[in-house]
Amino acid sequence: MFTNKTFVAYYRQFDKSKTANSIGTQRTKVAKFIEENKASVISEYIENETRHKKTRPELATAIAVCKKQKAKLLIASLDKLNRDIAFSEVLLDDPKVNFICVDLPVATREMLKMRQVFAHWEAERIGERTKAALDKLKKQGVKLGSGTPEIGSAAGNVVNVAKADAFAERVAPMVRQIIKKSKASTLRDIAAAFAKDGLLTPRGFDTWSPTQVKNLLKRIK
Repeated sequence: MFTNKTFVAYYRQFDKSKTANSIGTQRTKVAKFIEENKASVISEYIENETRHKKTRPELATAIAVCKKQKAKLLIASLDKLNRDIAFSEVLLDDPKVNFICVDLPVATREMLKMRQVFAHWEAERIGERTKAALDKLKKQGVKLGSGTPEIGSAAGNVVNVAKADAFAERVAPMVRQIIKKSKASTLRDIAAAFAKDGLLTPRGFDTWSPTQVKNLLKRIK
C-alpha cells in the first residue's frame, strides 16, 4: 500500500487522557499499522498537550527527522489535531512532508485543510446557537453562573445541544450521500458505512455506535 515504509511516530500526551487517547492506546494502534504494512518505526516523539498550547516543538522535531531520514510521519491520534493553527503551520503548510494518520489513513493535506475550514465554521455556529439559547434562558429569569447545580446543568446542556446541532448541520450532506451510496438501512450498517467513508464522530473517532447514528439522524431529519 505504501512505497515508503519507514516511519517516525508522533504521539500526543493529554492532560486528562481518556483510554481512547492514552499513549498506550496510540502505541497499540501504531504497532498494528506497522505490522499490517510490514513497515518500521525509526524513532518516536511525544507531545505534551495542554489546553492552551500554542506551539508543537515535538512535531517540528519529528518532521525534521523525517526530512533527514527520508521517512514518513505517522500520526497516532488525529483527534482534533488538524483544527489548531500550530499544527497547520508546522505540517499542513509544508508540502515536502509526507504523513499518514493511523486513525484516518485516507486523510490528505487537502482534506485536513478543508476540515479546518469546516471546524472554524462549526465553531462560529456553536457560538451563535449557544448565545441565542443562553439569552433565552436569561429572559426566562434563569440566573446563569450561580452555584445551583440545576442551573449549571441547564447552561451546560445548552452548549452540548449547540455543538450537536452544529455538527449535524455540517455533516448532513455527507451523511445523506453515504447512506444513498451504501444503501445501508440499519443503524449498525450505517455506522459501518460512516467508518468506511472516513466520517469521524463529533469527538474525532472513526467508529460509530448505533446510538450515535440514531441521535445524529434525528437532528438531520
